[in-house]
Amino acid sequence: MSRAADERRVLVSLDTDFGEILANSTAHGPSVILFRRHSRRAAELAELLLGNLEPILADLKDGALVVIEERRLRIRSLPLD
Repeated sequence: MSRAADERRVLVSLDTDFGEILANSTAHGPSVILFRRHSRRAAELAELLLGNLEPILADLKDGALVVIEERRLRIRSLPLD
């Protein structure tokens, strides 16, 4: 996570531990995208990410935790309270 923050990158993961790490910190980055309850097939995840990228771009630039669920998109600004 520190490397992603240093390089202003976005982490994309199926591992909810990244959300817990952000919740237990006062970090303003890196932004993290978490997929929940989804197929683990890379092509499907890539399609879902690309289909939702436009509405979350500004949030990712500012620092956010984005959770993409089957029928819902949640965005929380960093640092998390």
